[in-house]
Amino acid sequence: MLAGRINPTRTWGYAKVSLSATAVNKKVSHKPHFRMKSVLQTLVLCLFFLLSLTVKAQSSLRLGFGPNYAVPLVKGGSEESRLGYYLEFHYKFAETPWSLNTRLNYEVYATNKDNHYTYTRPFQKRALLLVASANYDLVQSGFCRPYVGAGVGLSVDNEGRGVFNEGHVYHPALVPRVGVTFWRHLDCALQYTLAAGHSSRLAVSMGYRF
Repeated sequence: MLAGRINPTRTWGYAKVSLSATAVNKKVSHKPHFRMKSVLQTLVLCLFFLLSLTVKAQSSLRLGFGPNYAVPLVKGGSEESRLGYYLEFHYKFAETPWSLNTRLNYEVYATNKDNHYTYTRPFQKRALLLVASANYDLVQSGFCRPYVGAGVGLSVDNEGRGVFNEGHVYHPALVPRVGVTFWRHLDCALQYTLAAGHSSRLAVSMGYRF
């Protein structure tokens, strides 16, 4: 009779071992996620450090900030695109038409297809895009100075409310852009983010360079 009974202590012990193994597997599976997130956070901290130097730097080194908006490229995309923003570090080489940009963009855009789901209407994606680019001024004097540029960067894209929630994906990105600077401070630009995984988008921005 006693031999045929189930020992509750042993059963509970097996449950504890099973739960511990599951917890270990979860911790191991999340290590790449934390590493990539840490890398991006480090890049963002470096960007803010460089931006802080603009306060003490000469006039060729500037800080820019403003809103952006993902231009709908699919039918019904205007229902899902939202206003985002950007923060920019801008350096202008003296007596040349060249300048360098490091820009951090937060964008909310619409797409109509994904690797896992197909919808009858577009759905919303959120992205954090870090781009380093070079620009060339087509006109070097006057209040209106059009320019062209191109850059490369890293885009973190996700569905839903948060960029770094479960399901986020890292994409390398190629970012050509055109724009106009008014009175050396007001910057209006149109850029296209070319990325994999149906994450390409067109965005317009308008901001101020201090």
